[in-house]
Amino acid sequence: MPGPGTAEPDELPFLKFKLDGVVALSPSPRPTNVVQAGQPVSLRVDLGVEGFWAGLLVGERYNVFHHLERIEDGARKPLAGGTHTVPGAPDTGSFNVTSGPYTTGQAGSGTDFEVPAGSAAGTFRILTHVHFEDPAKEPIVTAFHDMILMVT
Repeated sequence: MPGPGTAEPDELPFLKFKLDGVVALSPSPRPTNVVQAGQPVSLRVDLGVEGFWAGLLVGERYNVFHHLERIEDGARKPLAGGTHTVPGAPDTGSFNVTSGPYTTGQAGSGTDFEVPAGSAAGTFRILTHVHFEDPAKEPIVTAFHDMILMVT
């Protein structure tokens, strides 16, 4: 399963921005990080803000980006994750946003997660990063997460 991400600032008790994980959401009965070609997959990003100054980020807009790298051949592409707003209490400490659904398919399908030609499966590294829109917050409040997903 995916582990926690890295986020800044991490200065409790004052302000901590969290990226607790990115989770692949796919139809049953497959495990979440192994998706059958042809099935859609969405990416849920688990975030949070804690500390005395958490209110400074409530209502702020941020962007989520997902970058794919196909392990078999190094092919890369970005996937838009959307623009979102930090919620107010009581959800400020733990909230999530979902991107997608994204398409999956065999070689030549032109899908978001496309199995490479000559392979039975495609293995994808997904680097997710979050940036705030406010130029004063953008260099200070940021996060990223790295995970693997396989399309069979």
